[in-house]
Amino acid sequence: MNKAILKRNLSFSVGSNAISLLVSALMIFILPKIMLPDDYGGWQLYLFYFYYTGFFHFGWLDGMYLRYGGSNYEDLNKTLYGTQIACLIGLESLLAICIIIGTYIYITEPNLKFVLTAVSITGTLNVLRSFYTFVLQMTNRISEYAKITVVERILFAFAICTFAISGLTYFEQLVYLDVLVKIIALSYAVWVCRDLFQGLCSVAAVFSEIKSNILVGVNLMFANIASMLIVGILRFSVSRQWSLAVFGEISLTLALSSLLMVFINAISIVLFPALRTVDKARLADLYMKGRNLLMPILLAGLILYFPLSVVLKMWLPKYVDSISWMAILFPACVYECKMQMLINTYLKCLRQERLMLNVNLAAVFASAVLALITAYWLHNLTLIVLAMVTVFAIRSSVAEYCLSKILKVDVGKYLLVESLMVVVFIVCAWAIGDALGALLYSFIGGMYCWLNRDRIKHAYECIVCKSNKKTYER
Repeated sequence: MNKAILKRNLSFSVGSNAISLLVSALMIFILPKIMLPDDYGGWQLYLFYFYYTGFFHFGWLDGMYLRYGGSNYEDLNKTLYGTQIACLIGLESLLAICIIIGTYIYITEPNLKFVLTAVSITGTLNVLRSFYTFVLQMTNRISEYAKITVVERILFAFAICTFAISGLTYFEQLVYLDVLVKIIALSYAVWVCRDLFQGLCSVAAVFSEIKSNILVGVNLMFANIASMLIVGILRFSVSRQWSLAVFGEISLTLALSSLLMVFINAISIVLFPALRTVDKARLADLYMKGRNLLMPILLAGLILYFPLSVVLKMWLPKYVDSISWMAILFPACVYECKMQMLINTYLKCLRQERLMLNVNLAAVFASAVLALITAYWLHNLTLIVLAMVTVFAIRSSVAEYCLSKILKVDVGKYLLVESLMVVVFIVCAWAIGDALGALLYSFIGGMYCWLNRDRIKHAYECIVCKSNKKTYER
């Protein structure tokens, strides 16, 4: 891909996700302040189930993304894509109706009944919008994708402000506003891609295309589902064993710890179609340079926990316990950022969806075992939080080890040192805390960066400064 285009796409993606970050921060800082703990827990329960609706296309969109990543928008068969849209609308509408009927027949708990009904509607809107954004991402129309993201996030920010100013406190009212936002965002996505629908093709042609997409995408879809279940199982255990208020506290901790993921997702969106055009012989070198620059940034970013925790404890005194748990869970963003930006991106580029699935399934099994021990046997919330970061660490390390074998690079010593840095952070943040913990981790982190200064400098020059210096020996 042309460097100018890559830079432009990256700037659009990062810019739109910067707005998403601000909205996420607004949601994290404002909603728990104005809502009662039970209502905030209800809102988090709604989000928890909503995130899984993105898989209701059964790998259809994932396969389309993998098969046509790096294509030109103008070269797409618009008739074929228009027919797929019509089929997707029919499928999602049928699923939504079935979920609503099943909910009213089998669910008796009022809050859960409302949540599942709302999720069936917003999930349908989300999948349909994802069809358009996937098309834009795979064809490198990142600016249009960014505009859709910005419109949705700005509308949601307006909805949060309306919710706060109007004195509303019930989570059901916020869900209604979210439904309205998603309707408008989908309408805008349809308008942006209005030329994508240019009539209908034959039934045989569209079903052959859908079948091909699902067969290719099903492994990636299950890998993504398994990825969400890693922490989802532990969160579900909390929702079953503790109150809605406690579930909200754990969810707040996760939300605070994953804010950095917004920027990482922005970069990974641009990287995948770009890497599809790169000579495979260069992938190993690019991977090592990427991780040599990314990991010091992520490990240094952990220092943000200390000032953030002080501010949050003053702003949200009702959630002091959950903010303390963030000392343990904050390093999870290190593993998840590396997983999403580097490991998963390269595995998709190398068409290793089956490997992604196997690694994630193993992590899901570990999560289930830990959930049984920590939630149902020991009934200990602190151990549940520790289990979350442990599973993230194991999943990331195993996946990177497998990828390193494919790329024929050695990352063993780096994984060990990075894991030690995470342990040091948890000790400094959880056991020591406050100013002393911050100073100690800053000193050790500074030593880490100084000892690796040559690798970091070289990676920076090659990636950021586009230097043509000779590649150093890994």
